[in-house]
Amino acid sequence: MVAPKKPKKTTTAKKKTTTVKKGGRKPDYQDPAIIEKILANKRMGMSDGFAFRAAGIGRETYARWKRKLDDPKCPLQVIALFKELEIADAQGQQQALEYVWREATTNWKAAFKLLERRWPDDFAPPQKDEVDKESPVQVVVNLPDNQRYNPDTSDE
Repeated sequence: MVAPKKPKKTTTAKKKTTTVKKGGRKPDYQDPAIIEKILANKRMGMSDGFAFRAAGIGRETYARWKRKLDDPKCPLQVIALFKELEIADAQGQQQALEYVWREATTNWKAAFKLLERRWPDDFAPPQKDEVDKESPVQVVVNLPDNQRYNPDTSDE
């Protein structure tokens, strides 16, 4: 008589799961080359949406990533990307301001423009379009008669 075979023990290892697009590739927010393009665009002063589009990311994708920030399950890469965008924006502002300060040392117009923008209450000219809200405004409108019937001038 033959002894029955013992069943083999099988172990299943847990597989790492990553977010993968339908095409089988990583999402663009995980691609360092695309992220660096977006951040470089932002440092140049582009708006978020334009920085993404110039890096090859469409409006819908940008909007979807932005919406993910409200989701508690938002991937950390997306959160990090939008934090890095804020830093890149500040770096771009710093570079532009450094340039203006350099120019202001030799160009009085640049210096004055900097003063106007930075401290408008002290250096900017008063706005011309300010309206005195206390005084009444009179509006006169002349409408043409368009040769309407007037009983006083009719030939009846």
